[in-house]
Amino acid sequence: MSPISPLYRAVLFDMDGVLVDSMSCHKSAFDEVLSPFGLSVNIEDIAGRSTREIIKGLLAERADLNEQREICRIKTELALEHFRRMGIGLLLPDAPEIVQRISAILPVALCTSASYETASYVSSVLMSNCDFSAVVTSADVSSAKPHPETYELALQKLGISPSHGLVVEDSQSGVIAGHAAGCDVAHLTQSCADGDQCPARYHIRSLQELPPLIQFERSLQSQRLMSGE
Repeated sequence: MSPISPLYRAVLFDMDGVLVDSMSCHKSAFDEVLSPFGLSVNIEDIAGRSTREIIKGLLAERADLNEQREICRIKTELALEHFRRMGIGLLLPDAPEIVQRISAILPVALCTSASYETASYVSSVLMSNCDFSAVVTSADVSSAKPHPETYELALQKLGISPSHGLVVEDSQSGVIAGHAAGCDVAHLTQSCADGDQCPARYHIRSLQELPPLIQFERSLQSQRLMSGE
């Protein structure tokens, strides 16, 4: 009998809203750099989007490209300061434990529209005990979510096909990105705002639901292989 291959060979985690509750940090940083322009942001409007994309959209007619780059740099520094100030208080319940449990049986990746600096702080400081096999940030891609490039690059780094990747996302743009990359998606949310239009395969309310879900799919795939399906 050939070796049994599980349905999922890697789990790809979004960061903001999935592993850390950091949107207030980003909002504060955005509001600080946008205040000279008389602008502010809502958390709903920035979720799942890169700083570069947001600043370009808001300031395209008020700042040239060099000014936009400088504003993005300052925003990133401010956000990182907020991250460091909050420390482990940023971590969502059970996040390090769940990632550790899953990484014991499958490779895990961190796939975020956030900056390299904030992602590194989360992966190397707050979740230093978690073994991320790949990290993809806004610095690595030219197109942010909902474009699938973030997840496509992570799959390439992990060396697996899209059908063997499970994406964990909280934002609609992230769910769309994971689905467009060809992965199944677990949507971490209380409800899917767009109902049937949401392309997630699973809807979960807690990261605690992930290990049983992965184990169920592995068992189901094993049964199919043993029965010759």
